[in-house]
Amino acid sequence: MNIHEYQAKTLLEQFKINVPKGFCVEQSDASLLDTIKSHLGTIDRVAIKAQIHAGGRGKGIFSENGMRGVQVVPVEQASTIVSGMLGNTLVTKQTGLEGKQVRKVYITETINIDREFYVSILIDRKQQCPVLIASACGGCDIEEVAKKRPESVLTLPIDPLIGLAAFQARQVAFLFNLTGNAHKECVHLLLQLYKAFLA
Repeated sequence: MNIHEYQAKTLLEQFKINVPKGFCVEQSDASLLDTIKSHLGTIDRVAIKAQIHAGGRGKGIFSENGMRGVQVVPVEQASTIVSGMLGNTLVTKQTGLEGKQVRKVYITETINIDREFYVSILIDRKQQCPVLIASACGGCDIEEVAKKRPESVLTLPIDPLIGLAAFQARQVAFLFNLTGNAHKECVHLLLQLYKAFLA
């Protein structure tokens, strides 16, 4: 399934999974600051993310102007950054040198991050079942983490008849060294994430 980040976040919200507030634009004009304020409230900084079907957007470079595919900027610079992305070609590790043209940009609120984790659910063809993959080693470059520190990546097969069990979700929360409310919220998030995956 090929969907953009903004579409994925809309789906996750339907399953009561918290995501940063954001909205998508297809053009930049003088009213962009007002649009940001109406969607995100009064904020100082925004994350602006090119929407293409490829990973590595944050490290990707626009061939026309050298800009990065994901930027965190003061809200006053949003219009300039959006204009520099729309209609231009973003080159990432996954696009190859030809890159992909950006037709939509996602603008989100920024979040202060203390720690970053990786979680995904996918179909393992060998095991013929869904698996949950988790790592406490951040959210980017999981392929590199798996090569250099395979012991830091947890892979949990999920019985399709039972689904993701609460004890498996707790195992991931323990891997992340979460306690108290953070532990409970992680377990809830993972169980909801599996429901979204099935749907």
